Amino acid sequence: MITEEIRWAVYMRAHGRCDVCGVVLSWQTGQAAHRVARTKWAIRKWGADCIDHPGNLAWTCPECNDAVLITNRPIEREALMKEIAMEMAEVRR
Repeated sequence: MITEEIRWAVYMRAHGRCDVCGVVLSWQTGQAAHRVARTKWAIRKWGADCIDHPGNLAWTCPECNDAVLITNRPIEREALMKEIAMEMAEVRR
């Protein structure tokens, strides 16, 4: 699950603007949208921590939520998940 802390990190990284269209969003109107969708398949493959990692989230308005999905772009998806997994491994050391 996306915690308030993770959601806040995504909001701050985006400076409160939609990562797709750039519109300014409040904390209440913005969404932390998954780039690789939070599906059973993705959680089994990479783990929930990787799927809900801030690196897999974008701050979006409701209209742009689907625009950040890369689930169906395997090369980009694999590269992102590998990068997040490496970052998580570094933190654990």
